[in-house]
Amino acid sequence: MESVGNEWWPWDSEGEWEVVRWLSTMGISKGAINKFLNLKYVYRPFSFGSANTMYGKVKSMLGVLGWHEETIVMDDAPLEPQEWWC
Repeated sequence: MESVGNEWWPWDSEGEWEVVRWLSTMGISKGAINKFLNLKYVYRPFSFGSANTMYGKVKSMLGVLGWHEETIVMDDAPLEPQEWWC
């Protein structure tokens, strides 16, 4: 999706942006995000199908909105470093 005419770029809508913001700021693992996206009760046609795709779209926003990336290691997932966007 192009940024022209879409105030929520690279997301499809305000609702999708709210979900992405929640998923990317709650400190949950990529594996947990993927599990969430695959729940049968999560029925929204998101413009991303996995945590990696979602974070790839977040990376496309870097510099545009002043976001930066930090890598953190959570106690409950020490072998799964997380990218933290803030």
